[in-house]
Amino acid sequence: MTVAIIGAGMAGLVAARELHAAGVDVEIFEARDRLGGRAFDIPAHGWIPLQLGCEFVHGRPPELIELLRRARLPLAPISDVHHQLRDGRLEPIDDIWERFGTLLKPAARRRRDESAWSYLEEQRMRDDDRRMFAMLVEGFYAAALDDISIQSVAGDASASGDEATQARVRGGYGALVAWLAREITGVPIHLGHAVRSIDWTTKHVRVDGREFDQVIVTVPVGVLRDIAFTPPLDEPVDVIAMGPVVKLLVCLRDARTIPRELEFVHGGERGFPTYWVRSAYNAHVLTAWAGGPHAEALAGCLEDELLARAIDGFERLTGASGLRDAVVDHHHHDWQLDPFAKGAYSYTRVGGMHAAEELAKPLGERVWIAGEATSAEYEGTVAGAIESGLRAAREVLALGVASAAVRREADERRDADDNEQQDAEPEKGNHTGAWCTGRAAHPA
Repeated sequence: MTVAIIGAGMAGLVAARELHAAGVDVEIFEARDRLGGRAFDIPAHGWIPLQLGCEFVHGRPPELIELLRRARLPLAPISDVHHQLRDGRLEPIDDIWERFGTLLKPAARRRRDESAWSYLEEQRMRDDDRRMFAMLVEGFYAAALDDISIQSVAGDASASGDEATQARVRGGYGALVAWLAREITGVPIHLGHAVRSIDWTTKHVRVDGREFDQVIVTVPVGVLRDIAFTPPLDEPVDVIAMGPVVKLLVCLRDARTIPRELEFVHGGERGFPTYWVRSAYNAHVLTAWAGGPHAEALAGCLEDELLARAIDGFERLTGASGLRDAVVDHHHHDWQLDPFAKGAYSYTRVGGMHAAEELAKPLGERVWIAGEATSAEYEGTVAGAIESGLRAAREVLALGVASAAVRREADERRDADDNEQQDAEPEKGNHTGAWCTGRAAHPA
């Protein structure tokens, strides 16, 4: 069995590991010049990993937790303390995820889908709850309120309910990417190869002209539309969107003017509505985050302008001062302008509640679509990517086992037929038995 994997993000690497361990011939095609996809770590600032892409572990997703255990990468819990601007003052938000879940309960009880904006308009919420709700939907899901499905938000296991906790991977997600790369040593990986066509009209699948038995496609849903499928994909892709995000990391040598109790801060202006602060020994990193419409407003800004906006906005919001002089370095990534992602992660549009399950269905037992956009339970997260990669790989393996069983059964039937035929045929030179008797009954 030969399997091509398109994309070397988390879903692709996990699928490759599963298949490689089972002895399957695997090849990976990746458009970037590196592994990891949207897990994009750069050299650390002191003891703090710099993660321009995914950073958090949301809840306790079993597949991700098991993978981290195997890789011996422990979780670093975070206090998850949030402050929000209210009436010109920063105030703590108690139990932010529990409150968010409570605000979503009416949506969870209904069958009718609508946008988060329509839901917000019809619900009787306090002003501070309305602001918090809008802030979380636009920031956490990187979605416009009038586009995202409220049913998808209410059903998300990573944002509300018992699993609404957050942590980080010690060493960052880059450490997990490096471990997965070691696990698939020997697997051919074609970096810088953006797949353009997948033809699954025949028994074998042609990937840019090369033949494979099966293909697992793990590219972001924004890029999935750029691949020419023959026959083409069905409609589910149209009701799954990619959320724009601009993420800026500001490395500081001194954070003495930042109030120590601050971790996550919401309500900023100047383009970045959300910030978080992380410190380890004498290293400090201020992250400025804009998602959804806020990210769209920042599209194309130069990094120096983003830095000025972030520092000015954070100082106005928190009362900190002198941060510009404390800057050691800064890095940013605009995911909406990334040609190999076209957004940070996916969200479900109104009317698309079952789109993830539909997209995850195999095409003719030859093509599988994986990636976080195909995970109904953990859409938009690393956990969703890992769950989907494992799901696709295991379905491919199950199909291979079933095919082998069918082949064995066919071989056994053929052997049995051959044996019966040999038993029925006389040996040469044998003049006894039915064959001889038959001839004697009709003398010449």
